[in-house]
Amino acid sequence: MNIKFISMDKEVIEKFPVLPAKKLLPKWFKDLPSEKFVYPLGGTLPTIKKCMPATDMLTGGYIIQNVTDIDIIKEEVQGNFVENRIKVKNNQYAPEAHRFEMCPVKNPDKQHWIKLKNPWVVRTPPGYSCLFTSPFNTERRDTRIITAVVDTDKYETYINFPFFLKDWDHYVSRKKVVKKGTPIALVFPFRRDDWEMKINNDPNLNKKISIWSWNYFSTLYDLYRSKVWTRKNYK
Repeated sequence: MNIKFISMDKEVIEKFPVLPAKKLLPKWFKDLPSEKFVYPLGGTLPTIKKCMPATDMLTGGYIIQNVTDIDIIKEEVQGNFVENRIKVKNNQYAPEAHRFEMCPVKNPDKQHWIKLKNPWVVRTPPGYSCLFTSPFNTERRDTRIITAVVDTDKYETYINFPFFLKDWDHYVSRKKVVKKGTPIALVFPFRRDDWEMKINNDPNLNKKISIWSWNYFSTLYDLYRSKVWTRKNYK
């Protein structure tokens, strides 16, 4: 399957291309050994690097990067709201603002949303959509976009990202810079299907789980990887 990221800005394509998430792994994960000595237990224990579900989450999908430095200055509080004044180096991608009341999701200080302009049009094959969300488990989670699903097989224009800044109180100054090159959005393509939920009762569920778990943990540690896990490719 092919997912297309299309931009008319050659500089963006060259300097801030969309990349598979596995090429922008957080430093803490890259530096982490697969096993680590644990005191006072002695010996080594496996780290999250051996947890394939967590690894799949970090390496799956595609990352859209911020393409211009954005200076956000915290203005005086008016009532219960915080006004953000915005400066950018490239006016072509100057963000817009949406008032907090338009989407009253809990955020620090009831900040007004900043709508980040995205230079990419995303296209997927018929029947496929994309989930857009903030990158997972990164060191920098100071921006949070509104998670959304877009039917990218039929939507043929730019998809912009409303976001707010987290933890204003942690900043020494009243200014925050979202630097160009910052991973801003994670894109997961998926096929649209109709689902019907069912709830079942199984009195023997714990017994079945115990048998499965015994077989799982009494054999190779990497049984999940060898027997359960399926490789996911995002090229």
